[in-house]
Amino acid sequence: MFEAKLGNAALLKKIIEAIKDLVTDAPFDCSENAMCLQAMDSSHVALVSMKLEVGLFETYRCDRTINLGMSLANMAKALKCANNDDTCLIRYEENDADSITFAFEDTKRGKMQEVTVKMMDIDNEHLGIPDQDYAAVVTMPSGEFQAMDSSHVALVSMKLEVGLFETYRCDRTINLGMSLANMAKALKCANNDDTCLIRYEENDADSITFAFEDTKRGKMQEVTVKMMDIDNEHLGIPDQDYAAVVTMPSGEFQKTCRDLAMFSDSLTITVTKAGIVFTGKGDTGSSVVNYAPTKNADNDDDDAVLIVVKEPVNVSFSIKYMNHFTKATGLSQKVKISLCNNIPVVIEYGIEENGYLRFYLAPKIDEDENPMDD
Repeated sequence: MFEAKLGNAALLKKIIEAIKDLVTDAPFDCSENAMCLQAMDSSHVALVSMKLEVGLFETYRCDRTINLGMSLANMAKALKCANNDDTCLIRYEENDADSITFAFEDTKRGKMQEVTVKMMDIDNEHLGIPDQDYAAVVTMPSGEFQAMDSSHVALVSMKLEVGLFETYRCDRTINLGMSLANMAKALKCANNDDTCLIRYEENDADSITFAFEDTKRGKMQEVTVKMMDIDNEHLGIPDQDYAAVVTMPSGEFQKTCRDLAMFSDSLTITVTKAGIVFTGKGDTGSSVVNYAPTKNADNDDDDAVLIVVKEPVNVSFSIKYMNHFTKATGLSQKVKISLCNNIPVVIEYGIEENGYLRFYLAPKIDEDENPMDD
């Protein structure tokens, strides 16, 4: 067995980031005294040599000298799942000889995550590096050295209530169709602190005006966007009694989706009273993220994980869509995830208590399963 624990993942992340563009596949030699790496780049021009001695680790155990071959790209993916301050445990067990586990722990949040990376058979040609009496040795700051060189799978629903606006006037119910790409171009003209006025007038029925004002500089700018005729098929969204509702920090949900997307095209969410588990499994490895419910927390705690479970849920979704949804993270500190087996999930971001942005996504159905009746 081999097991080594670093006090923070940042060190290993920096090492792998520094060498992964030179070396693709790395044979790590692990002994009772150190974890070492020696590898050539693909063109056999550069040689990388690394040694991490026992004193660098909080705990270190190596029952026998072993060679752990890994793709550095996959190792980098695993380490991206860790925050810099997380502890990092590297574990290899004889009874699971084809994989290595990276276990990350955020002690402040009580969060634990394990990522499994498949091992590789790498020709470990150990190169003797002779001692050299160099003509010159230069030591300088490292920073200075660095400076030299539409498939109908998802539905979006949004509501902005009157209380969100400084002024609001709508003489009659109207439908304003716009290209979101053109709307995004218009909004890029505004600074974040500018006021934003959206104006539509009957006598100019083919366009919408966005007026931005920077009150500090006395600057005003208007952008006109052409309207579009869009088939307004209003979809009735039935009320649903969900089996499980989870409220958690939106940043954590975003990071979890981003991490698991490196290993899998699918995200499996399992909810029980014990917590919520996010799982991603693919050909190169797997990752599992567990969140336990926060004890004695209330709805006003932005860092809390709140779980209400009527019955257990286990359902899978396309992780590509989930990552699109998490672009709304900046709207709210919290995200609400409402789930039932075999029906669309609802991902909801509140908008300053005066609105919401909701995403609905149909679950993935295993090919083995019989299709549901209409």
